[in-house]
Amino acid sequence: MIVYTVQIAPPAEREVAEAVDWYRSKSPIAADTFRAIVFDAVEMILHSPLSWPKVSDRGVRKLVLPRYPYSMFYSVAGDIVMILAVTHHRRGPRNWAKAQRPR
Repeated sequence: MIVYTVQIAPPAEREVAEAVDWYRSKSPIAADTFRAIVFDAVEMILHSPLSWPKVSDRGVRKLVLPRYPYSMFYSVAGDIVMILAVTHHRRGPRNWAKAQRPR
């Protein structure tokens, strides 16, 4: 059994922080729930990273977050899972297309 390690690209970290800030301006509970769902999604990916569909020929995969209009884009190389973007459904996946796969 492979034990995966997660790396989060800086653009993905910024996207999550911006979303949490926006939700916090509306409701602290919504912000905390969003953050928890993001952490839960990372854990799900680490347990079974090949379960979600590929959305690019470069091996980028997509997990749609529950309850919030966001998707998480990531890639897997060996035992490394790289979170490339956490993008609102109304925005294009602007960062994962430019991000490099883990080495």
